[in-house]
Amino acid sequence: MKKFTHIILTAFLLLTTIPTFAGDKNVDRSKDQTKFVRVGGQVTRPGLIEYRDNTTIFSMIVAAGGPTEFGTLKRVKVVREGKQVQLDLTKASLKNQEIAKPDDYIEAPQKNIFGR
Repeated sequence: MKKFTHIILTAFLLLTTIPTFAGDKNVDRSKDQTKFVRVGGQVTRPGLIEYRDNTTIFSMIVAAGGPTEFGTLKRVKVVREGKQVQLDLTKASLKNQEIAKPDDYIEAPQKNIFGR
């Protein structure tokens, strides 16, 4: 039941997500002014995600396919301008308010031994 709920939630979030997957890791940024956010760690499709104004960090993770069965949203790492912060995106207040910025690196970590 837990896995089914995870699949349904992920599908819903994928359908409602604004950003698109950039796909190719060899994107040439010099030809246009498109901005990207790199999403990595335990997500289904790690890589570059096109940045759109006022897009949340949670939406960027969802655009990368969401966390894998081994990934968690409890300790998401965000590196911005050389500084690192850790966020618990399972909290509704953070999920909807933490906005991504161009050139961010977002990482969904692996679950710990307690499944968190």
